[in-house]
Amino acid sequence: MQAFRYLAAGEHDSNVSRRAPDPLWLAAAEVLQRQLADFGGGLARDRLIELTREGAREIYRQQLIGNAIGLLVTEGLANDAILAALPAMLGEPTEPLSPTERWRIRDAIRRARERLHFVAG
Repeated sequence: MQAFRYLAAGEHDSNVSRRAPDPLWLAAAEVLQRQLADFGGGLARDRLIELTREGAREIYRQQLIGNAIGLLVTEGLANDAILAALPAMLGEPTEPLSPTERWRIRDAIRRARERLHFVAG
């Protein structure tokens, strides 16, 4: 809020140190502070999530996997070739994938093919 300056219609002087704050600005600042403190800006406490380093890493890892799959689909690779190339693209060890992981990746490949069917080779 401190980075913004509110000027009422017809005001031209933006130096806030020379005049009293506008009542509308004070009311907006009060509501914003109360909402951030009480309900996380309108979210109930049970809707707030805690972001941990591990959680953030996993989110970005999943995004990388999705982007790598999309890139390999646009290159025209077959599903098995994508499964084989994915670990090297991500810089991860080539450990055998569990059946669940293989299914999830094959499903992601299918979705990428549907999304990119106009550009996929």
